[in-house]
Amino acid sequence: MVQVEQMKETSGRTAVDMGGIPFAFTGYPTEQITTVIDVRKFARNKLNAIRCHSSQLNPEYPMMKDDFVPEEDEWFWRETFILARTHGVTARNGQESDLFHGIG
Repeated sequence: MVQVEQMKETSGRTAVDMGGIPFAFTGYPTEQITTVIDVRKFARNKLNAIRCHSSQLNPEYPMMKDDFVPEEDEWFWRETFILARTHGVTARNGQESDLFHGIG
């Protein structure tokens, strides 16, 4: 749950408000994460896509502020996944950095 803790530390928030209803950030223990993808080089695109939905987001969210720099906030550019099942493909060092690892 490190990423959720980073989001709380950076933004001060533990949930996303959708029309007055808080949807809590969820997370999993680090040892359950099987794939970590650094999307830093796409962070601006991700930010722009999120901002296309600005009417659905609180303008006080850090990512909605003009001075938000997505490359500086790891919680924003670090995407994590958990492998639901496998057919014999295993990750090197216990963690993948590519969703298509082992597919040939």
